[in-house]
Amino acid sequence: MTTLKKKQIVTITPGPGCEPITAFINVLTPTRAEIVFSNSHELQWFKANRCTTPQKLLTRLDAKPHAGTPIPKNLRVYMDLQKTPQSSASKGDIVAFQHEGAHHTGRVLRGGVKPTVSLTEQHILSIPASLLMPAYLPQPDSTLQEWSVTQYTEKGLGRDSQIITAKIAHNGVEALKVINHGDGAPNQYFATSKAAGTAHEELLKAINACLKPLNINAFEVDDLWIDYAWRIQPTGMSFANYMTTFAEVVSSPTE
Repeated sequence: MTTLKKKQIVTITPGPGCEPITAFINVLTPTRAEIVFSNSHELQWFKANRCTTPQKLLTRLDAKPHAGTPIPKNLRVYMDLQKTPQSSASKGDIVAFQHEGAHHTGRVLRGGVKPTVSLTEQHILSIPASLLMPAYLPQPDSTLQEWSVTQYTEKGLGRDSQIITAKIAHNGVEALKVINHGDGAPNQYFATSKAAGTAHEELLKAINACLKPLNINAFEVDDLWIDYAWRIQPTGMSFANYMTTFAEVVSSPTE
């Protein structure tokens, strides 16, 4: 076998009957190997372990010097980042990272050299920016594919809750500005143009269409969706699953 090395682009065959694909050897030592490849919009890894040595892994994947297989965009971005490690992360970025042996995606909630990212619906994580890589926002629920939260800012505690501002886009175009003064009242929604005059009503229809099959009735579902779309959707959890969990918690008897 041709000698392969760390930081080399290779062509691999993931399994019997699979087409050859492009991969990147991120780590290669006598005892460790980490080979990154693109599976649709998501980056995944083959790793050597106690049962599979680096040499056995490379042999099983039939790894060879890059033979002209296409290099997916997200894999190319990842390789470029390895050449120049990311020194800091920006708030709002969708990122991928490894945590406790598993692959995760999330949103950067606070930027910097050691940013805070969303890990699950209940947990956040502080992680060095050099360990993050760009990722795609996981697909939303089918009825909500046209809607996204493009900006979300917490401005401190008001009288009863966080003061927030947010922006919502419809098909990529800003449609709504959102304000909550932290006084215990629901969010206020303002159309950004005459063309977006019914945007809030359309958003509510899309949210309720998602919840109807689940028989979930909740107050201020638009406010819940904004928080979900900013923090939790990037982790891969669907809004339907989030609201199902929310409904179970709300309906659980308290001691």
